Amino acid sequence: MDDDVFYRPLGGARYRPTLCAQGPWDAAHQYGGAVAALLAHHAEQLPPPGFQPIRSTCDFLGPVPMDTVSVTTRVGRQGRSLWLVEAELAAGADGTPRARFAGWWSRAAPLDLPPTGAAADTAEVSPVPPAEPHPRPPFGYLRASERRFVKGEFLAPGPAFAWMRTHVPLTSDAPGSALSGVLMNADMGSGISAVVDWTRFAFANVDLTVHLHRQPVGSWTGLDAVTELGADGAGSTRAVLWDETGPIGTAAQALFVRAR
Repeated sequence: MDDDVFYRPLGGARYRPTLCAQGPWDAAHQYGGAVAALLAHHAEQLPPPGFQPIRSTCDFLGPVPMDTVSVTTRVGRQGRSLWLVEAELAAGADGTPRARFAGWWSRAAPLDLPPTGAAADTAEVSPVPPAEPHPRPPFGYLRASERRFVKGEFLAPGPAFAWMRTHVPLTSDAPGSALSGVLMNADMGSGISAVVDWTRFAFANVDLTVHLHRQPVGSWTGLDAVTELGADGAGSTRAVLWDETGPIGTAAQALFVRAR
């Protein structure tokens, strides 16, 4: 079976993607959320204990082929209160860089603060609805995950709220952290809230940025997502991120839109 993990380790921070890592636009390319999750997995090994991720950005430099990938990391800044960690993913025989990750970690310091913004009202938390029977997709993230819609539908245009979780580990030697899980799911924001026909237009995102004001708990990620498109081929998606106890942060994607 080649669908029980997203990546198989080959040693030395090298991985072979499985069918789970295939993306929605081309079966020859990897899903951006899987790439971002793999980079975050390596980046979060560098900050010392007691630090928490507060911003994670992944820039996709081009399509990532379904080929062996390698990850390198470096510390961009280290201090008593803040760390900046960077990671890069290369793919193919020529080792071309295909994605870059930059994440800020802050020292966790419990404070006696009142709830603010969306975090002040957890009464609006939508419980995960019961599963509905549907055909299992043949490959990709959709095969390796589960989606339950509270608002909207996957192929219906417009805003959507969906709960998501993955069924398989990130790699065969690492189940994946809360951060990698959020990135894996958050990259679907532009997909669940699409406003144009998938068969007529492509709207791939060139980046994914996640801000967290609270560390997620549990296996489910909620995405309350909205996509907006301009008339000249630019677009953006923004989403409020949730776990089952309330909002945890936001996600944003810049979209490159073209006719198929």
